[in-house]
Amino acid sequence: MAEAKEVMDTFNVIKLLWSSRVNIIRNVSIVTLFSVVLALLLPVWYSSGATILPPTAFGGSSLVGMGGVSGAISALGLGSSSEELNMYISLLKSRRIRSKLIAEFGLLDDPYDFKLKEDALDYLDDVIEVEISDEGGLSYWIYDKDAQIAYAMANAILKELGETTVALGTSAASRSRRFVEHRIKSIEADLLSAEQEMHEFAAKYGIFNLPVTIPSIISQLVEFEVKLAESEVEYSLSRKISNDNSSATLQLKAARDALKIEFEKLIHGDTDVSVIPNMNKLPDMLVEYAQVMRDMEIAKIVLEFLYPQYEQARLQEEKDEPTLHVLDYPEIAEKKSKPQRLLIVLSALIFSTLVACAWVIIDEQLKLLNTGEAG
Repeated sequence: MAEAKEVMDTFNVIKLLWSSRVNIIRNVSIVTLFSVVLALLLPVWYSSGATILPPTAFGGSSLVGMGGVSGAISALGLGSSSEELNMYISLLKSRRIRSKLIAEFGLLDDPYDFKLKEDALDYLDDVIEVEISDEGGLSYWIYDKDAQIAYAMANAILKELGETTVALGTSAASRSRRFVEHRIKSIEADLLSAEQEMHEFAAKYGIFNLPVTIPSIISQLVEFEVKLAESEVEYSLSRKISNDNSSATLQLKAARDALKIEFEKLIHGDTDVSVIPNMNKLPDMLVEYAQVMRDMEIAKIVLEFLYPQYEQARLQEEKDEPTLHVLDYPEIAEKKSKPQRLLIVLSALIFSTLVACAWVIIDEQLKLLNTGEAG
């Protein structure tokens, strides 16, 4: 019985809609005609944009190959495409780029005629769209009522992105070069001081046949302190490029501190594997000689480590070419991007039909309920 009633109800609904077809068609026609007029009155917008691939890092391509420095660079995550994409999105939405567009294209003048700069900034924020593809490319579009202006703005944005890429890359390379140069000068001063101490030592004690164990002890000390010096360089470079509270910097600091603690234990004989057992019992002359030789050897090895890094940093600094990879350049739009007039009309047609049918059914149900209550 329930199924028969449902069929009967469905039949009645169809019958009701058919009997009301004139009103439904009239209402739908009015709404559809209004949507056609509205779609025709809406202003036409054109779009232009570009698709880019961010570089592996701003100015970081050469730095990654810097021997011991590569550990600090890679630890900073400069090769992370997601961070670079986020950086480009920030640039595209930045006040800096929008302000340049306002000045270059006169958004405070006719035909835009915004009264306040903030209004123009909000307008650009609305007409600039950014999208990241599954392949890792970044696309942006800018909309304007003039296809030529949309094209010019898209080119202006692309130019600004390229110049910013070069500026940031050069800045990173300059910081690296200055840091390595400062370290070299510091180590050279340490080496000069150690050589002076060795000269004073020779003048004080003359020439002695030092025990053959001294070179071996020095070699072990030098090897350990070289590791400590490399760790210090990586940590200091990480602080320069990143910040003191980044995870990579904290990891490098922890590794350096662990090496320092172990070195102190070895020097003072606090462990069973101390490199210099009973150091305090050695003759003062031997201790002094070992310390001077150690300082000289460490300075020489660290300088050998730093010189190649300095040359590579200089080469990277001298490179002043965009690293922005453009896949698709802006073009002048031949067709409008919006409004989608056909979509507007079809949506209005479907929506108005559903509403008109629903209203006929609801109105009939209300009449039946009122009749039942009156009976």
